[in-house]
Amino acid sequence: MNAFALVLWPVRAPAAAMGDIHALGLLARSLTATEPRLGSVDLARLADDVHELSEVAQALPGIERTVIDVERSLTQRVDELETRINRLLELAERIETVLPSVTRILDGIEQLGTSAAILATAVEPLQSTVERLARVADLLPGGVRSATSRPA
Repeated sequence: MNAFALVLWPVRAPAAAMGDIHALGLLARSLTATEPRLGSVDLARLADDVHELSEVAQALPGIERTVIDVERSLTQRVDELETRINRLLELAERIETVLPSVTRILDGIEQLGTSAAILATAVEPLQSTVERLARVADLLPGGVRSATSRPA
């Protein structure tokens, strides 16, 4: 017996037994008429119970369809979850593969930031010297100022 049949067994078994229960009810009626000892059995209640069981048995196929639909839906959702989990695992593997490179890049960026700060500290005092040299260069023949101040 497979798992699906096992799940549906509680639904199918009572439906299959309804015919037997109905036959037992009919047998009880016929025995009451012929056997005085069975007269103490409440046949009206027994008949009502058999009728109620018959109504429940008629509802069982609908319940079975609902169970089957729910099982299909759950199977589909489990498949979707499995696909998503596999994608997440693949992504985690990629991240794990790339992580050392990202760490090295971040270390390099940190070193560049430190180097830039050191370079800025070293170059800052030279700025005024460069500005003075530029003014002197402008005053020399062929300098930018002398070239622009000459009449054409």
